[in-house]
Amino acid sequence: MNQDAAAASEDLHWDAIERIRDMESDELWESIFALRKGASRRVLDQALSWSKSSDPFHRSVGVSILAQLGPDGQAYPEESIQAIRSMLPIERDHEVITSLISALSFRKMTEATPWLLSLADDPSEDIRWRIAWALPIPGIDDPRMYQASLQTLLKLMQDPVPLVRDWSTFSLSMTDEDTPIVRQALLERLSDSDFQTRSEAAVGLANRKVPEGRSEEHTSELQSPCNLVCRLLLEKK
Repeated sequence: MNQDAAAASEDLHWDAIERIRDMESDELWESIFALRKGASRRVLDQALSWSKSSDPFHRSVGVSILAQLGPDGQAYPEESIQAIRSMLPIERDHEVITSLISALSFRKMTEATPWLLSLADDPSEDIRWRIAWALPIPGIDDPRMYQASLQTLLKLMQDPVPLVRDWSTFSLSMTDEDTPIVRQALLERLSDSDFQTRSEAAVGLANRKVPEGRSEEHTSELQSPCNLVCRLLLEKK
């Protein structure tokens, strides 16, 4: 595709995003994915501009594009990370905050861990489950922040909202942390009322070779077609 054709295609995606104006729309995300993949300098400049807009929708889209640019998602790191970082102290819009949470994880901005931890008690379950999904930020090497992330996940595993418990249990189970406290927290989730949360706990216990997590009931849950990933992990044991 030549430069003019690429620019025209980008314009169509920007126009579609503006027309839809719904961050829950699959069609809108198809355009975001296309712009991310193209990752031209023109896309970067537009995303940077939108991230500074007075319109929260534009800021959310801008951040979502800056979060992952190029084939590996890491193109234009300096410009993207600087823009994302500058928004953290001042952003108050709910939708934009959810976009920022994702961006911090995708861009592996470990220095922003305290900002994520500060949102763990947010009244919005939409924000809390995203915090649970994002922790710990990949590549974190600060022992204090890593442990704080684990403690936050342990707390979120007790959340009244199933989706929050599910993601926090998943995130904890995927870490290498294997302590009595972690094992006990995962064991407690085996009796969770939510199937997905029980499944994630069973995976975490299987990975840690905890005998109590391998009962017939929980093995059956791991083998359920509803949780293919869990089933594949069990078959490797």
